[in-house]
Amino acid sequence: MGRPHPVMEPQGGPYLDLSGVLSPLGAVRFFQLLLGCATISLVVHWGGYSATYGTFCMVTWCLCFSLSLLVLMLEVTRLHGCLRVSWDNLTATVAALAVLLCAVASVVYPLFSLGSGCFRGDCGPREFRIAAAACSCACCVSYGIEVRFARTRPGRPPPYMATTPGLLKVTQSFVAGFIFATLSCSSEYAHHAPALYCAAVYSLCLAVTVTAVVLAVSGKPAVLRLPFERFAAVCSLLAALLYVSAAVVWHVSCLEGRHSSPWRQGGCPRGSCPLDSRMAVAVFTYANVLLYVSDALSPGCRLRFPARLLGQMCLSSLGPRPVIPAQRVLGHVCHNRKS
Repeated sequence: MGRPHPVMEPQGGPYLDLSGVLSPLGAVRFFQLLLGCATISLVVHWGGYSATYGTFCMVTWCLCFSLSLLVLMLEVTRLHGCLRVSWDNLTATVAALAVLLCAVASVVYPLFSLGSGCFRGDCGPREFRIAAAACSCACCVSYGIEVRFARTRPGRPPPYMATTPGLLKVTQSFVAGFIFATLSCSSEYAHHAPALYCAAVYSLCLAVTVTAVVLAVSGKPAVLRLPFERFAAVCSLLAALLYVSAAVVWHVSCLEGRHSSPWRQGGCPRGSCPLDSRMAVAVFTYANVLLYVSDALSPGCRLRFPARLLGQMCLSSLGPRPVIPAQRVLGHVCHNRKS
């Protein structure tokens, strides 16, 4: 008789975590999938999409749906424990990015697709487009609820990417992406020195912001060999100063300079004039100035070492403090006790 085969017994508990679906957060993620699927189905079935705006909206909805499905699958199967990342920071980053993407798609899609009236009395596509926009808005709200859950976890501090500085960094990167997308639509800035300076500022600030986000998501901020919060605060302050300079240079040189005209050229269609792209870049630049200044002044990212340094400078300006011998102090204490 041969030896009996060993029975393989599962170790480490069940392989599926049903709380990933049955918990309030799991229910929110399930509704994200449901609303995302409904939005895509309505647009593909009858609503339709065309041109650049339609492609952007469809890519946005598909990306958010794919990320939500991936997060839910990793949560239910417990495979997120195999990833060498900070899972809470990663999910908070994905949810914050999805809020921004869905918000833009919810505005862009009805703005361009509902501009025309019903064709020959047939309002079927228009109704589907309205329903798709409504589902997209509801999906945006569901992602916002997930971010809210990440910020208010009972008994645990929120992850860095769910705090105000972390959410601001996601928004800063998102706005910078729109700046580069607008700059890439025109080639008139290739040989314009002020525009090249502004592009360099945008690139440097985006690289630093993305580096901070990657360090927070990877869960390995110790590679900096300095406190991560201080690194993020210094980067936010420098980026705010650089963006202020870029906003001034762009406004003076690209909007009111001799190489540009502040007026729309005759016969130029709206949305295709160089003035439109310059104005869009200016608006996004001003928005990022406010975001970086808010980041530098936020309570979670406030610099503390200048006050300490100023205190040391004030003490040093008063001269050396007299050293009181220990025997004199002890004698004074004993004298007070006797009296």
